[in-house]
Amino acid sequence: MWASKMLHVILGGTGTLGRHLVSLLCEDKCNRIRVVARGEHRLAALREQFPHNNISYIIGDVRDPNKILDLLDDSDETYVYLLAALKHVHSCEYSVIEAVRTNIDGAVNVVNACRRVKNVRKCLLISTDKAVEPITTYGITKAMAERIFVWGNYYTPNTTEFLVARYGNVLSSQGSVLENWRRQLQNNQPLTLSDANYTRFWCRPEQAAQFVQMAMTHGRAGDILIPVMSSLSLGELKHLVAPDAPIRRVEPYFIEKPHELLLAPHELGRATYNPTHNFIRVSYVNPLPVNELPWLGGQMSSLNCINTDYIATLLKDCHEFSHHEVGFTELCAGAQRHPAELAHQS
Repeated sequence: MWASKMLHVILGGTGTLGRHLVSLLCEDKCNRIRVVARGEHRLAALREQFPHNNISYIIGDVRDPNKILDLLDDSDETYVYLLAALKHVHSCEYSVIEAVRTNIDGAVNVVNACRRVKNVRKCLLISTDKAVEPITTYGITKAMAERIFVWGNYYTPNTTEFLVARYGNVLSSQGSVLENWRRQLQNNQPLTLSDANYTRFWCRPEQAAQFVQMAMTHGRAGDILIPVMSSLSLGELKHLVAPDAPIRRVEPYFIEKPHELLLAPHELGRATYNPTHNFIRVSYVNPLPVNELPWLGGQMSSLNCINTDYIATLLKDCHEFSHHEVGFTELCAGAQRHPAELAHQS
């Protein structure tokens, strides 16, 4: 899967995805891992969880181009994961410049650093469904980061490949609605809910990490890889989590989308479907892969991909804090197929 000697650099690696990604990379017995983040306390906590000699924990910020360049300058073949971002939708609206400095300028710094060293084989940006037809500051900055990564392939003097992994919401991640509801339940508070009819795509943290690893393995220069995901409304999610808990209604954010999309209209002609690993590939730089199928599932709206039984399975594992890791392919095989996938069977 990987080269005999390599380095994995995880930028912004102390969050939920970072922890699960470190766990996966350790299982693969890769040579070295560098976890980079701004917060020393989270780095220390992660070091306690993974006290391995081949993992380095480094304080650093993607806003600092010189620091990123130093982190990537190495003799071993290097794979870079850009997880660092300001992600809270409301916070980004009130701190637009800060969101730009981290999500856009940070992406520029990482791309430029990879272009200046010869050892980086691939650099992967973690993106979001909110980057598709974006209307929030967070979504707009992540859409720009996607463009920066695709652009990086046209001006790279070495062999570095820049690619993107885009997916929806991660259950139980930091700042997620499920985490907020758990805290409210523990404090005997009603659960806050904006609009029960809003729908979102959902996955477990370990699934997100597995997909990121798969995207790094199977992605090519300029590709945006997207898992085929299932969705559920916030009202149904609340019913599955705590059906008897009282609700406190809050006003939806005025530019919040009722439903999310995984693909933009202009991407449909570039999109192919990989049935083996159950993901969509949008090819911006390379030709469409001949061993993949044309994607026939449209933009994949969260309104049309609802699968209550599947999401209930994910929630059950999250509530039990299960360490049993099952990937997208295995779980989707046992779940009800939704319309986007059924389009390939007609």
